[in-house]
Amino acid sequence: MYDKSQLMRGIMEGCILSIIGRERTYGYGIVEQLRENGFSEVKEGTIYPLLLRLEKRGMIEAEFFPRSEERRVGKECRSRWSPYH
Repeated sequence: MYDKSQLMRGIMEGCILSIIGRERTYGYGIVEQLRENGFSEVKEGTIYPLLLRLEKRGMIEAEFFPRSEERRVGKECRSRWSPYH
């Protein structure tokens, strides 16, 4: 029998890789694209662990940079994700 949550994680990883493969993007942008494509219930807290796991596997990489003063909201940096080259 298949574990439904494990299956969903695999599907989400494939979708995330597809999105990142088209353009460098931020976590929020990934969530928005997933929602536009039928994953209406997905939350940012769901994808960040998946992004970190894909990064550990060497499949994607994060670029960190400081937030601009006008956009600073708690965190000192943002991460933009892109395919690993």
